[in-house]
Amino acid sequence: SPARISAIFCSPFTRALQTAVPVAKALDLPIFVEWGFSELLAHNWLHNRDPLPELRARPHRSLPGWTLIDFGYENVVEPEYPDVTGGLKPGDDARRKKPLERHARAVRAAL
Repeated sequence: SPARISAIFCSPFTRALQTAVPVAKALDLPIFVEWGFSELLAHNWLHNRDPLPELRARPHRSLPGWTLIDFGYENVVEPEYPDVTGGLKPGDDARRKKPLERHARAVRAAL
């Protein structure tokens, strides 16, 4: 039989929360914000400064679907800015290692 979805995990970034909200509503499940699922924290490419402090400072009520978020969930994987500096190109496997390992730890924690 197919596996039943029992949890919704997402990154703290607004667009991830916006995606998680209709899924959480449809399945009647809470959202667990796991910081380890944060997008690539690429300084001087995707970000000009560390976005994490600003994300953490947002009032709960300002978050998309805030009533669906389980604020009692304890984050497991803490990202460190930056993952990389500058852009990534095909073959940059060594530079991808830090964010890929972070995401892998977050997946293991979610399972």
